[in-house]
Amino acid sequence: MRGPIYLALLFVVLVGLALTGSARVVEAAPAVRSVPATGVAITSMTAHGIDVAAIPTFTQSLAGGLAAGGLNVTGLSKVQAALQPHAGLQGCETAVCLKSIGALLQVPLCGKATVEMSGTTTFRIEVVLTASATGKQIARVERRCDLCTLKEAREALSQAAVDAAKKTAGIPGLVPPARKVRTAPQRRRTLARRVVPIPPPPRYRIEDRGKSLRLWGLVGAGAGLASLIPGIALLAVDGNVKSSDCDGRRCLYDTKAGGAVLTTVGVLAIAAGTGLFIYGLIKKRTKVPVNITVGIDPRGSLFVWGQF
Repeated sequence: MRGPIYLALLFVVLVGLALTGSARVVEAAPAVRSVPATGVAITSMTAHGIDVAAIPTFTQSLAGGLAAGGLNVTGLSKVQAALQPHAGLQGCETAVCLKSIGALLQVPLCGKATVEMSGTTTFRIEVVLTASATGKQIARVERRCDLCTLKEAREALSQAAVDAAKKTAGIPGLVPPARKVRTAPQRRRTLARRVVPIPPPPRYRIEDRGKSLRLWGLVGAGAGLASLIPGIALLAVDGNVKSSDCDGRRCLYDTKAGGAVLTTVGVLAIAAGTGLFIYGLIKKRTKVPVNITVGIDPRGSLFVWGQF
């Protein structure tokens, strides 16, 4: 009876050892924190001496090389579509424009490439990466491909893009420019101000100051004329014989002194009256009353307004 029991126990032990030996302890792999790739926007792809139909393939080679170098690429077509509402940014490569493009697309880098073909088999390739926040050049790679076909030139462009992308690794501060967020305008608190209304300007009143002078001039001239006529008459009859006898004697008119006085007074009066009349004509002018107002305008500023 003990034999079968021992065999059963031995079978159980062997099965347990087999299961223990085949079991693998699986340890949880440490969590790897994923770092987002740095974004780059392709702003231009310039090709000289190359058929226009081949330029899109070079653009794809540039984007593929930047992506292979660890960058998150925004293709040239997407960049152009995003810049459609912003015509001023299209084709602009100044620091101000690159900052606006980086803020619009939320990318810290802007990339461009130039491919120049000399002859039929020589290519000069240049890839430039620029920080959109500062406009400073971060990486620049040049390649020369001699005796190359278009395919080999595209491969050289991709490799140059990879090398340029790797140069950006470890550079601190590669962050996209901040977008300008428009907020609703805040209402400003204003203090109550005392407003003094500005009175309307007074009406202009024309006053003829020479009227009285002209009047006195006419009076003086008239009085002078009234004195001048008798004076001339007296001077005219001076020394003439009277028509009637003076007690049987011959009498003469003696009016020289009176005529001279009246004539002199008349001439002086006419001259004075004429002078006053002429001065009265010159003295005509507009009289504006003086009006000064002091107060506070609606903006709270003190003002002094006057008219003279």
